[in-house]
Amino acid sequence: LSAIPELIAHGETGLLVPSEDPQAMADAVQEALTDLGLRRRLIESGRARVRADFDAEVWVGRLAEIYRTHIPALAAPGVTRPRTTP
Repeated sequence: LSAIPELIAHGETGLLVPSEDPQAMADAVQEALTDLGLRRRLIESGRARVRADFDAEVWVGRLAEIYRTHIPALAAPGVTRPRTTP
């Protein structure tokens, strides 16, 4: 899948194996099933990466900061921002 390299860093946020290599897949699955410490690290790191790189609130905050940086009126003290209503 095309998004896999963006989401998974081998040994950090998941285990990657070559496509068309069933033995490598079996080995990786077995490693993940039998190594509790590895499994916990992968889960924790994977969640952290998704929150940091793909969370909508994080991206909205980054985008808002770009606007505030490049549009001085938005950064001025006392400027009220319009509320969004559903």
